Amino acid sequence: MSRIKDIYYENHNGEKIYLLAAPYRLQTGDLFNWSWDYDSTLGKKGGVITDFSKGIQEKSVLLGVMAGNQMTYEEALDHFAEVTEKDILDNSPGKLWIGEYYLSCYAIQSDKEEWEYCCDELDNTVTFASPYPYWVKETTMLYKKQDQEAYETDPDYPHDYPRDYRRVAGVEYLNNDHYAPSDFVMRIFGPCVNPEVTIAGHLYNVNVSIGDGEYLEIDSRQDRRNRAIILHGIYGTEDNCFGKRNVDSSPFKKIPPGVQVLTWPAVYDIEITLLQERSEPKWT
Repeated sequence: MSRIKDIYYENHNGEKIYLLAAPYRLQTGDLFNWSWDYDSTLGKKGGVITDFSKGIQEKSVLLGVMAGNQMTYEEALDHFAEVTEKDILDNSPGKLWIGEYYLSCYAIQSDKEEWEYCCDELDNTVTFASPYPYWVKETTMLYKKQDQEAYETDPDYPHDYPRDYRRVAGVEYLNNDHYAPSDFVMRIFGPCVNPEVTIAGHLYNVNVSIGDGEYLEIDSRQDRRNRAIILHGIYGTEDNCFGKRNVDSSPFKKIPPGVQVLTWPAVYDIEITLLQERSEPKWT
């Protein structure tokens, strides 16, 4: 692998600051460090750890700012402050990227040193606060609707499904190449009624009608609106469909690691974005 990855900050408006490109130079930081909080009960000798969790965490980097002239130097300082502070003012996090992984965060502090008047360089220690301190890689897979005539006979499923599972018209595979179950964002595109998808033997189903040009979005993450099922209309409307979910089979269950069988009626398109989370971005 290359030892130099793309490292940049992207605010919620999509504006980017590349931290390894002039006039910025990332020197060091604790971006690869991590920690877990834990709950415990004490005994006479030692104790028992009962649970692990993560709260809001902070990361810091030492960022050099160097330019060939005073104007470029001052513009670089202004640009960094303006791009990062937009997230603070709108209360919408940006993303700190290392390669394919990002950390949702805010730039909450800037401490400048080693600078003098008329000098075109300084060191800036920037502190980021992450409300959800996991490095995330997104992988998106699209499953297109299929010709129904190709599925008139019973398919030979890799797993033993009940013979009365007659609505299934498509069989595909989903590869979650991660070491742990992953959250996801699933989009089901209309037109369709009461869409359902089965992944690794688990049924994801919402009892809702999706019109042509509309799509239903299922977001399994607990940090976003307490998990969400939103119907997006053709005119930009958003309807909360949480109450229309199948309560007997959670539509928020994480997708297990490995190659999984995915089945659905195949009369509508499905898009699934895996959210693979790590305590540190991959080195490879």
